[in-house]
Amino acid sequence: MDKKTLNLVQGKKYFLNGVEKTQWIKIGKLFTKMDIPSSVKLDALPLPDEKGEVWLKVFPEDRKEEILDTSNATLENDLEKKDDEIPF
Repeated sequence: MDKKTLNLVQGKKYFLNGVEKTQWIKIGKLFTKMDIPSSVKLDALPLPDEKGEVWLKVFPEDRKEEILDTSNATLENDLEKKDDEIPF
């Protein structure tokens, strides 16, 4: 049986030197059998965007681009990227 496990991620927009970027935050996994989605496991709840919508993407587990894994992420690492947005 052909089984695959894929990363379930949600994009988070941010600006770096005036350029809009997307950080992909891993919120769970999508499991397939014979290339048909069979189940989803969420490790975190997705947040709605400004329109109240929740959009998720599915990436292969071996994707090399930046994906923030919520199971290993620390608040300190996430806050480092927003350091200059803190008003005090």
